[in-house]
Amino acid sequence: MGGMTGRKNAAAGGPLAVGEMGVPRRQPWRQRGVADLVSVGWPGDRCPRGGGRIRVAGAGHTWPRWGLSLLEVIIGVAVLSCGLLPVFYLFSRGNMGTMMTRDEILAHAWAAELVDFAQAQGFDRLDPAANQRREVPVVAGGTPVDPRFRRFLTVTGQVLPPGNADWPIDYRIILAEVTWTTGGVAQQFALTGLVFAGRRP
Repeated sequence: MGGMTGRKNAAAGGPLAVGEMGVPRRQPWRQRGVADLVSVGWPGDRCPRGGGRIRVAGAGHTWPRWGLSLLEVIIGVAVLSCGLLPVFYLFSRGNMGTMMTRDEILAHAWAAELVDFAQAQGFDRLDPAANQRREVPVVAGGTPVDPRFRRFLTVTGQVLPPGNADWPIDYRIILAEVTWTTGGVAQQFALTGLVFAGRRP
């Protein structure tokens, strides 16, 4: 038999059918099942007549053979970032609030320690002239304050309004100040105390 064989269409069982056309008998290697044109589709579908293109279909779907481009990946990452930024901002603000609360507690503790120390010194040892916003990083028997904090002591003598010169008690007003910075924001905490003694004649 010479020339090309007649059109041949074969159907296979299952969801796919394979058909071939244009298999010349004079080329033995093609007689082993290699076809000029292969079409995969539903059983009973005919193969296209011309061209050498391959059509692949299964269960009524044609699957694309390409992936995501770099531009599509960049756009997807940008959209995802826009959605996650508010969440990260919320977490950072919550963390900042926690740090500020912690620092306020430490500042209160160090200010109270300084007031207690000054009151323990007694009235006579608290000289107002020597304690004008004097920095006190550590007290006797205490621990140094954190390097991020600064602690100051101010002692003010008695100031009585006119007409009370015969008041029988003298006072010393104690002011403990603690300053620090949290997240770039300057903070300050102040605590006051009082010592007194009977006025001497």
